[in-house]
Amino acid sequence: MSSPAGPVRRSTRSGAAASSPVSESPVPSNPLADDGPKSSPPAQHVPAAKSSSGSRKPSGSPSAVLLLAVLLISGGIMYNQWSQQQAAAADAAAAEAAAGERDAAVASTPHRSALEQEAVVGQEAPAEEDEPPPPPMTAEEVAVFELAAGEHYGSPPGFQLPDFQEEVEVSSEEEEQAEQHDQEEAEQQTSEADLSEHQEEHQAEGERVQRVLSSSNADEEAAAAAAATFDPEAHRQYLELPAWPEADEQALTGSWHFTEQVYDYAASLPMTQVLSWDNPRLVLLPSFLSPQEVGHMIRVSKDNLERSEVLVADGEDQQSDIRTSFGFWPESDPVVDAITERLHRAIGVPQAFGEGLYVLNYQVDQKYEAHNDHCMDALDNKVAEPACLDFLKRAGGPECGPGKGGPTCGDRVATFILYLKSPTRGGKTAFPEADVTRDAMGAEHRSGNAPDEWYCHDDRVLAASPPAGTGVLFWDYRPSNGTGAGSFQDGSAQPNAHSVYEAMHSGCPVSEGEKYIATRWIRASGFDYHLLNQD
Repeated sequence: MSSPAGPVRRSTRSGAAASSPVSESPVPSNPLADDGPKSSPPAQHVPAAKSSSGSRKPSGSPSAVLLLAVLLISGGIMYNQWSQQQAAAADAAAAEAAAGERDAAVASTPHRSALEQEAVVGQEAPAEEDEPPPPPMTAEEVAVFELAAGEHYGSPPGFQLPDFQEEVEVSSEEEEQAEQHDQEEAEQQTSEADLSEHQEEHQAEGERVQRVLSSSNADEEAAAAAAATFDPEAHRQYLELPAWPEADEQALTGSWHFTEQVYDYAASLPMTQVLSWDNPRLVLLPSFLSPQEVGHMIRVSKDNLERSEVLVADGEDQQSDIRTSFGFWPESDPVVDAITERLHRAIGVPQAFGEGLYVLNYQVDQKYEAHNDHCMDALDNKVAEPACLDFLKRAGGPECGPGKGGPTCGDRVATFILYLKSPTRGGKTAFPEADVTRDAMGAEHRSGNAPDEWYCHDDRVLAASPPAGTGVLFWDYRPSNGTGAGSFQDGSAQPNAHSVYEAMHSGCPVSEGEKYIATRWIRASGFDYHLLNQD
């Protein structure tokens, strides 16, 4: 901003009086004026020529002349001082008036930029130099930006970094995209409001859970064992995970997308531990349950256990030596419901896709031989057996894709195990066909279907035997690029997810103590949704 003009210096110098050749010494100039020529010294008195009548006398008295000179000099000094004071006062008043106008203009336009405020008060802003364009973002900066956008702003999968380096003319197509973006933003704000309301409901539900736990006669032994390894900070992080929106009808009927982002979600959480990255993806979730929740789950189940069964032809279940454990499907209560909802938030899959939470108890020598929880065993384009066909129908299969069985054609996509009580010896969950197992054993590896259960006695086998309160997740399918069409009924299925044969696992025999777990199997579409909504 240009500064106001300074006060104009007013000259107070009186012009030098013109002197006649016969006058006395001239009136000197103002001695305070420094911008004019210097006054000449008084003329020396020269005797006048004598007239014929005698000597000539001066025209005035010398004392009068001196007095007149003193008065003129004093008057000039006083006038100079007075004029300077008047000029300074006028300049100060003008500056104060300009400042008042500027302040009033700024106050009336509080949201304007500095340049606009200067324009309001009639000041001209100095021209700014053109700033050089910012340097292109590095790959590292782009990665950080995309990560932040995904984590903090909920950007969808495939989020693209905008081009900050050049401005282009907006075309009609881009205008349509902008309008669509605005509409999506509005929908997102509505969704965020719904999520906020859901969070409030979740908090209220948590308070109800605490009341139930405080009044419940939890299994004290199980709760004490879980408390020995419980990490409150890790548990708090599970409770603070964002809630997932409820699945709509399209998702429930097979339009849900099983993406790499979903597949990686639980493994990326800061409190989880990955035991195997692929074939199968195996993740531990320490302190997933509180000691009170562990005690509650055992208390409501231990007096209701019945012999576990396996699936046979025509969808029937029957007892088998393959599976000798006892089990129970707990009824819904605030604690069971809260655990179930938290489980789905931890893996990023809609809650309606899960089968019921099933509590299993293994006594000494009880086991579950090596098996897969999905029924197609990675054999694509194969016709499913009768028992498997009925199994797939529970989630819209055996047909694949939207409106049917979804990415897995109705098969199980993941298994989540909650450890409630760990045995003193034995009872681990072993994965005999895992890539980690094969890599560790090399040529010594044997088939996981071997009847001698060798995998329960070899430390090179990938296995999980965590303390009470721990969650264990492994994926029975992983995303792929299949067309998502066809059916397992006629062998034409091309699911856009591939089953993982290496997810074969065994509940090894308990050698000492007892084992309690709770299992929830997850589908890729609504479990029993089709059956419950048939007319």
